[in-house]
Order: sequence, then structure tokens, then C-alpha cells
Amino acid sequence: MSRVRPFSILWLTVMWVLMWGELSIGNVAAGFFLAVLITFSLPLPKLPVNVQKIRWIPLLGLLLEFCKDLVFSSLHVAWIAMRSSPQPPAAFVKVPMRVADDLVFAFAVGILNLQPGGTVSDFDLDTQEITVHLLNGSSQKAIEQEISNINQLETRLNQIFVAR
Repeated sequence: MSRVRPFSILWLTVMWVLMWGELSIGNVAAGFFLAVLITFSLPLPKLPVNVQKIRWIPLLGLLLEFCKDLVFSSLHVAWIAMRSSPQPPAAFVKVPMRVADDLVFAFAVGILNLQPGGTVSDFDLDTQEITVHLLNGSSQKAIEQEISNINQLETRLNQIFVAR
């Protein structure tokens, strides 16, 4: 395993300079020194990834869709919280995730957890199944819509991250 990770050293150096908020020779030198020290003293293992190819245009599309969904789901949660009628019953659903890799599975869980209105409360890597807590489980239609959204995310991730 190679301990020299130029991208990690560059990234840590940039983060150090941004943290201090001033671009100077001293900050860049200190950031570079710390980045090299961290990279060599705390080496990370190479990730066991089965992804052979990343399709960047669909990834950008997913990012834009995520931002749009973030706004709309935030407004939906705010509406549920602020309206005068009682809150809808919550629901727990189990959804299989057929993704190519554990790292892609982690991306899916992260994306789902960042969206308001639902949270992945449990996942099983062996069966690649997630248990999702849905804020709005008032009807079978609402639950099926959320499951459909999760299945669409799974499809998009499989299109973006092509396995070997």
C-alpha cells in the first residue's frame, strides 16, 4: 500500500488554509507539513470498491435532483409541522437495495438520511435491505410513493456507478 497520497495531502493543505482564512506562505507550509504528517502517521486502507466507472453527467443530475428534493421535502416537513391538523402517523418500511457495492449502498443511505421526512433507521449489508422511518405514513399511497422514490434512487445510483 502506497502511503503517498498526493490528493489527500493537497486536500488537507487546502482545508488548513481555509480554516485559518488567510492565504500566506506560513499557512500553506504549516498545512502541507500537517497534511504529510497526518497522511503518513494515520494511513487509511484502500477502499474495496467494485465500481469500475463513474458516469459524471448523471452524477451531476443526481446532485441537482437532490438539491431540488431537499427544498421540497423541507417545505413538506414544515407544512406537516405547522398545520393545525394532527400529524400523520409515521411508518417503518423495509426496502431492498440492489446496488453494486457497499460504498454505493452507503451513498444511498447517506442521501436518504439527508432528506427531511424520512430516516434510515436500520440497514443490513448482507441482504442489502434498509429499514426507513417515514414521517408521513398516512396512506398506502404515501408509503408506496416513498418506496418508489427509494427505488428510483437505487436505479440512478446503479446508472452512475457501474460495477465490474
